[in-house]
Amino acid sequence: RGLVADILEMRGYQVEVAGNGEEAVERFRLETYDLVISDIRMPRMDGLEELLHLRALDQQVPVVMMTGHGGDEERVRAERLGALFLRKPFQVSLLIAVIDMLRTDAAQEGDPNRFSEGTRRAIGAQDDRRRYARAPVHLQGQLRPAAQPGADARACHVTDIGLGGGGLQLEMETPPAQGDRVLLDVLSGDDPSLRGLVGEVAWSDGERQCGVRFADLPTEVSRRIENLVVEHLRQVMGGADIPTGATVVG
Repeated sequence: RGLVADILEMRGYQVEVAGNGEEAVERFRLETYDLVISDIRMPRMDGLEELLHLRALDQQVPVVMMTGHGGDEERVRAERLGALFLRKPFQVSLLIAVIDMLRTDAAQEGDPNRFSEGTRRAIGAQDDRRRYARAPVHLQGQLRPAAQPGADARACHVTDIGLGGGGLQLEMETPPAQGDRVLLDVLSGDDPSLRGLVGEVAWSDGERQCGVRFADLPTEVSRRIENLVVEHLRQVMGGADIPTGATVVG
């Protein structure tokens, strides 16, 4: 961890170091980073679980996972979520080459097809990458006008989630019009934190789909939505528990 931090600092990066995956994710919730370099075997939260949370918060940030113990299963699981995988020990020149490659890729214009058109419209400007965390989630919900909180709720289907003040993409019969203020209940078990979310319809096709944008979500709501995305991504990455090293966030 110290060696990787020294290498990055010598190359002009500002580096923050975390001792485990849980600490790294907590830092990542508060700040935006250009690169994450992480071990896989770490105490408290291993690198693959950390990667799930990083991807729930930001689907674009480059992530390099490294391990001296992992096998092909760990590599495949990490790569399914877009991380690069390095086996230890490795030459410093290889790490530098990987970082330079990632910087070149980041400088190029992003793939416009990475996110659904509805999600792009719902979550606004691209200057906040975290608004583009997207996962198809298949959750049931209820929607009603904010100006009429006692009005009958209408059934809807939550199909995509965007974090960081982003939005939810909904499917329903005759969705509300753009600009309407709405109250949304996400029917996820008995969790009261996902009831009565106040948002504004950012776009609507008037037929089947709309996107609801939220302002600043309370911490407990953001964490619950983050965990919903993690639950989906865990299915994408695949299964079993993995052991634990240390992480560098840079």
